[in-house]
Amino acid sequence: MNSAFDHDLIDNLLGITDPEQLRTIETQIVARKILHFKLSPPQEPLTYDYLKTIHHHLFCDIYPWAGKDRYEMGAAEIFRKGETHFTATSHIPDVAHNLFDALERENYFQGLTLEALTHHLALFLNGLNLLHPFREGNGRVLRLFGEQLALRAGHPLDLSTHSPSVNTQAYILGTRGKLTGIETFIRHGFYKETQ
Repeated sequence: MNSAFDHDLIDNLLGITDPEQLRTIETQIVARKILHFKLSPPQEPLTYDYLKTIHHHLFCDIYPWAGKDRYEMGAAEIFRKGETHFTATSHIPDVAHNLFDALERENYFQGLTLEALTHHLALFLNGLNLLHPFREGNGRVLRLFGEQLALRAGHPLDLSTHSPSVNTQAYILGTRGKLTGIETFIRHGFYKETQ
């Protein structure tokens, strides 16, 4: 993690200046918020605004920029983690628009078989990961959105069954066009009664 990233995270509503302490407390708060969201998710259309609603719900008690993407924040143009470069900040509105328009054209994956849903969901989640719209929290928001998308398509899904490192490695491969890792953890996340 670079110092600029730590500096941005220190801009928080809790008055915490130690990045490690902030991460610990953030993890605890967000875990409770995720549970609350899963028990009572908003029933709005699955749009880019819904994605931002999830982010706001999870992080509104921690960061003043909760629910805002990097473009709305005026964040640096280049955003990367390790060797992975994500969508340039100035391109986020157009890329998000295209991604969610495609999802709507696909009728939010309604009526697909489990195998077809697995593939389509892997493609979409890989696109969301490459978009990486938020300064922090993309993985957690992406998982909740993916679960809602699958649930509304008739296949309950739990994307929290794998460790963050397994998910990270699958998404790193996804940035190289290899979706098998993402498809595998999606397939394993479907509830048994849907298989």
